[in-house]
Amino acid sequence: MDLTRISERVQQVAEQPHIKANRWSSASKRVLVVLAILLPVVLAGASLRGRPSYALTGFGDLSQFFLLATATLFFSWKGISSRGTPRAFWLLLALGFGMWSVNMFLWVYYEVWLNQPVPSVPIGEFLLFIKLVPMLAALALAPNDDSPDRPRLLGLFDLTSLLVYWTYVYLFWAMAYLLAGKDLASYNRQSDIVDAVGNQVFLFILAVVAYRSRGCWRRFYLHFLGAMALYDFASILINRAIGSGRYFTGSFYDVPLTAAMAWFCIAAITSDIESPRGETQKSLQPAGKGRPNRRSVLWSARLSMLATLSTPAIGLWLVTSGEMLDPVRHFRILLTLFTMLLLTILLLLKQDLLNFKLAGYLGDATLAYSNLKRFENQLVQNEKMASLGKLVARVAHEINSAMAAVGKNVEALSSRPTGDGNRQRMTAKIGEAARRTNSLVENMLSFAQEMPLHRSSLNVRPLLESAVSLTRAGRRHSVRVEIQEQDAVPMVEGDANQLIQVFLHLIANAIDAMEGNETGQLIIAIRAVQEHIEIGFMDTGSGLKEPRRVFEPFYTTKPVGKGVGLGLSTCYGIVRQHGGEIDCQNRPEGGAVFRLVLPAAVAAPVEAVI
Repeated sequence: MDLTRISERVQQVAEQPHIKANRWSSASKRVLVVLAILLPVVLAGASLRGRPSYALTGFGDLSQFFLLATATLFFSWKGISSRGTPRAFWLLLALGFGMWSVNMFLWVYYEVWLNQPVPSVPIGEFLLFIKLVPMLAALALAPNDDSPDRPRLLGLFDLTSLLVYWTYVYLFWAMAYLLAGKDLASYNRQSDIVDAVGNQVFLFILAVVAYRSRGCWRRFYLHFLGAMALYDFASILINRAIGSGRYFTGSFYDVPLTAAMAWFCIAAITSDIESPRGETQKSLQPAGKGRPNRRSVLWSARLSMLATLSTPAIGLWLVTSGEMLDPVRHFRILLTLFTMLLLTILLLLKQDLLNFKLAGYLGDATLAYSNLKRFENQLVQNEKMASLGKLVARVAHEINSAMAAVGKNVEALSSRPTGDGNRQRMTAKIGEAARRTNSLVENMLSFAQEMPLHRSSLNVRPLLESAVSLTRAGRRHSVRVEIQEQDAVPMVEGDANQLIQVFLHLIANAIDAMEGNETGQLIIAIRAVQEHIEIGFMDTGSGLKEPRRVFEPFYTTKPVGKGVGLGLSTCYGIVRQHGGEIDCQNRPEGGAVFRLVLPAAVAAPVEAVI
C-alpha cells in the first residue's frame, strides 16, 4: 500500500469520531430544546392545582435552575469556540447567566434541600441585580463589528467602573435600609424598584442594539429582547404577588418567568455553536459589515463617564438635603465618597493607559513617517539611477561601436610590416587606450545592468576572504579587517566574478577612506535576514561627504587622475542585477557603513566558520 492510500485511510479514521460527535451534539441539542419547551408547559399544568406542595416547589426551582445552568453552559461553550470580540461577548453573557444561576441555586438550596422558605439573602438579590453589568458590557462590545484595533483593556476599565457604579446604586437605594436602618420592609421594597429600573434600562438598550443590527445578529438580539421583555413582565408580576402574599414557588406566577428562562436557554442552544472554531463570527456577520458601528464601540466608555459624573452630583444632593442624624443618609454619604474615590482611581488608571497608547501611536506614526520618507528618497534615487542607466547604456554602446572600429584599424596597422619605430609605438599606445576605453565601457554596462551573469550557488564568506587578500588590506598593518558571521548563513545565487568585483570596490574604498589614519578597522558582518543575506562593511574612516550621490556614475571625491567615479556605480548595477539592494550612510561614531542585501538561494544553509 503506497503512502497516499495510507494517509487517506488515516484521515478517514481521524474524521469518523468527529462526525459522530457532531451528530450526537445536534441530537442532544434537539432534546434540550424540546425539554426547555416542555418545562414551562408542564409547570403551567401543575400550577392549576392552586396550592403549594413540596413536589411543585422542587419542580419549579429545579426547572428554573436547569434552564439557567444550561444557558450558561452553552454561552460558555460558544465563547470558547469563538475568537476575538465574539468570544468576549459570549463569555460575558455566560458570566451574567452564571450570576443568575447562583441566585437560583440559593432558592434550590433553601426550598428543596432544606425545605424551608427562602430568607432575605442580600448576596442572592445582589447577584440578581448585578447580572446586568456583564450583559450590558457584552452589548457594548458590538461583536458584529470585530475590529482588530478594539481597545479591550480600556473596555475592561469601563466594565469595572460600571460594576462599581452598579454596586453603588444597589447599596445606595436598597442595602442602605438593611445595613444602616435595619428596615427589612424598606429594603425589600427598594430592592424591587431598583431591580425593575435596571431591567427597564437594559431592555431599552437591548432594543436599540437589535434595531441597529443586521442579519443573524438581529435575529439573536430579537430573541434575547423577547425573552428579556417576558422576564421583566414576570419579575414585576411576581414582586406584586409577593407583596400581596399570594406567591409561592411553582404557582402560576412562575409560568411566565420559567417561559422567559426557557426562551433564553433556547436562544443559547440554537445559536450557531456547531461551526468550526473561529467561524462563528463569520456566520453571524451582518449584511452591512462595511461600515463600523462606532456608537456601539463607545457605549461602555460613555456609560462609564456618565456614572463617574453622576456620583458627585448624588453626593452634593445628599449634603444639601436631609437630617444630619439620619443613619441611612450618613451611610449613603460615606458610600458615595468611597465610590467617588474608586471611580477616580479607575479613571486615572484609564487615563494613564490612554497616555501610553497615545505615546505608542505617536511613535508608530513617527516611525511610519520616517519609513515613508526613506522609501520616497529611495524611490527617487532608483528612478534617477534608472534614468542614468539608460543614458549610460546608450553612451556605452556608441563608444563601444567607435572603439570596435578603432580596434580593427589598430590591428590593421599592427599587421603591416614596417621599420618605422615611431609608428609602431603610436599604434601600441592607441591599442592600449582602446583597451582602457573598452574596460570603461564594461563598467558603464555593468552599472546599466546589461552585462550577462553566470549564476551559481555561492558561499559569500570565501568570496569576501579572497577580496580581502587581493586588496591592500593584507599589506597594511595599520588597517585591521575582521569578518564576522552570525549563525548559519544560506547560499546566494549569483555570479562569483561580479560579486567579488563588488567586494573589491567596497573594501578598497574603505581602505582609501582610512588612509590618513594611524590605525583603522574594517568590520565585515554577514547575517541572514529572513530570505536574504545582509553584508555590512563598516569602517572607521572619514565618512562620506554626500551619501546620496556615491552611486552616481562619474561621481568621485578623489583628485583628478585618481579615479573616474565608476566603481560604486558599477557595484550598484551588479547588485541590482542580482536582485539585491545596496545603500550607505555615515556612522554616528565616525566612518561609513555600506549595507549589501542579496536574496538567498533555495538551498541548505552553510554552517558558520569559526
